[in-house]
Amino acid sequence: MTGVAGPASRLAGPPVRVEGVDDLRGDPALDRADADALASALPAGPEKVVFRLPRVLAEQTALEPVAGSDRVFVAEPVPDRAADGAFYARQDRRGSWIPRAEATAYELAEGATLDARRVGSAGSG
Repeated sequence: MTGVAGPASRLAGPPVRVEGVDDLRGDPALDRADADALASALPAGPEKVVFRLPRVLAEQTALEPVAGSDRVFVAEPVPDRAADGAFYARQDRRGSWIPRAEATAYELAEGATLDARRVGSAGSG
């Protein structure tokens, strides 16, 4: 782990570090669609954050969710538009305030890779 604060540091808690697809599939807080969407979205790139919102907030945001999920998003936090309880995230021209305490960020553990071929097939047999 490094001491450099990345985009996920704009959330209330530390990001969930993902070693592999099985970490997501084994998380009782995630349904299969969200686990697959997170696996497909990771890694998102150095300036973006992958996060999941509670259903009621996900329905209210202007951001577009990742394909296959209605609660998983990839967006770029805007540092100069941050507030104590929320951060502003954008996707191209879309933007929305995201409550820090309600969003759960995900990132790949250092050195981890997700095999995209396994995303749709892991645990299905």
